Formats: sequence, structure tokens, C-alpha cells
Amino acid sequence: MNPSAIRTGALVIAFVIGGLFPSLSSLDYLLQWNIILMLGITFLGLQLPKLKPNRLHLLLIAANILLGVAAWGILKLFGEPVWAEAAFFCGIAPMAASAPVIVKLMKGNVEFCVTALVLSQLAITAALPLLMPLVIGNVHEGFFFDIAGRVTSLLILPALAALAIRRLYPASRQWSNRLADVSFALWIFSLILIAARAVSTISAIHIPWQAMAPVATISFIVCAAGFLLGYRIGYPHYKRECSQALGQKNTIITIYLAMTYADNTLVFLGPVFYVIYHNLFNALQMHLYYRSTTLSQPDTRPH
Repeated sequence: MNPSAIRTGALVIAFVIGGLFPSLSSLDYLLQWNIILMLGITFLGLQLPKLKPNRLHLLLIAANILLGVAAWGILKLFGEPVWAEAAFFCGIAPMAASAPVIVKLMKGNVEFCVTALVLSQLAITAALPLLMPLVIGNVHEGFFFDIAGRVTSLLILPALAALAIRRLYPASRQWSNRLADVSFALWIFSLILIAARAVSTISAIHIPWQAMAPVATISFIVCAAGFLLGYRIGYPHYKRECSQALGQKNTIITIYLAMTYADNTLVFLGPVFYVIYHNLFNALQMHLYYRSTTLSQPDTRPH
């Protein structure tokens, strides 16, 4: 069996296991440490001089904010405030910390992606205190520091660890490529936990599917728009990187915000459904990437 089929099968199995065993969501406290470990492996191989912001990074930040605000504004105009808030929390979420890991697995430009990650986290953390009162209403005084702490912890810990290891063991800069399969295995484990948590959350809420369906649909549309808009912004040289930057989002932050500040339970289901969708998009991208690399390799089998 070729590597593409094995990896695709692993992605499918991860979703199935998580969906069939929602009780595994009790292990979701491991998710943050899993992401930190994956990022640490990725950061080991970074070429630091290449971490330079450019015009595309600024476009991605503007598009990220526009995606959340535009989705909210359109639905608000149609007289659907609950759907509007759900769409806002889907679109405004910053770039996911695991996005550079996915880009690394697809042999993309990791330095571009890490730069986008840092700028996205900083920009959205600064923008949220200005946007939240407009969308939700009043928020408490410690809101900014609460969000900043949650966001930066995922970046600072692996960055400091990677820098320390690189300084002590210069040869460790080569470990990132050698540990690619470990990163993939960690991502598969993360998908199991994510699927389990999503199913557990949705199952625990006694809301009829008729009420959840519009929120699920809106979440899908925002997710697809993020990936496609990112692809368009980055075309032709950074299409994978920009697609990840706008499509794969740190929904942990916005789920927390929606649960804390939104009045209607349906609102936080928006980013919950988004968790499922952006990981399905990633699984599809990974499958297409591995299939393309397999097809591009010459057939060395004896005839």
C-alpha cells in the first residue's frame, strides 16, 4: 500500500474513532500540549532570517477581520442576530497554531506560515476588544489580557523550547524533517480528540437539528470562504500557505468567547461546527497532496 493511501486511511480512521467514542473528549486537555509539541518540532527547522512580513501577510490580516465582520454584517442586515454572531465567531478566529504543521507536512513555506501565525494572533487579539462590544455588547475589563494569555501561551512555550534546543544542539535543526512522521501521528491523535469533543459538545446540547442546521450551514460557508479566499490571495506562489492562514482557525479562542459572552447557546455552535469543517478540508488537502506526490514519482516497479 502506498504512503498516500495509508495517510488518507489514517485521517478517515481518526474522524471515525473520535465520532464513535465521544467519551475520548475527556482527554482533550492533552490537545494544547499536543499542539505545543507539534509546533516545537516545526520551529526546530525554521530558518530565522526568512521570518519577514510582506504584503501578503497584511492582506491576510485584513481578510481575516473582514471575513468575520462581513459575515456578521450581512446576516445582521437580514434580521438574524444569532446567526450573525455565530458567523462572526467563525470568521474572526485567528490562524490556528497547528497550521504551520500542516504546511510543513505538505512541503510548503513554513517560515511564511509562522510569520502569518504570529501576526494573525497579534492583530486579532488587538482587534477583538474593539469588535466584541459592537457584536455582543459590553465585555469585562480583563478581556484583553485573558485572550492575550490564551493565545500567546501556544506560541511562546514551543518557540522558547525550540530556541533553547537549537542553541544547545545545533544539529537539532535537522530534526524537524526527520520527525515529519511523528508530527503527522500527533496530528492524527489531535483529530481524534477534536472529533470526540465536537460530537460530545453537540450531543450534550438539547437543541433540535432544525435549529442547528442553519448555524451548521453558515459555519461551512464561512469555512469554505476562508480557504478559497486565502487560496486566491496567495495564488500562485503561496496558495497553500495563505489558504491555511485564512481557513484553519484557532476556534478554541472563539468557542470560549461565544460561551462566555453570547446570550444564545446556538452562537457557540458556529465555531464548534467549524472545528469539524476545517479539519475535513485539511484532510482533503492532505489526501490530494499525497496523491499528487505519489503520481509524480516514477514507477520503479519491475515489469
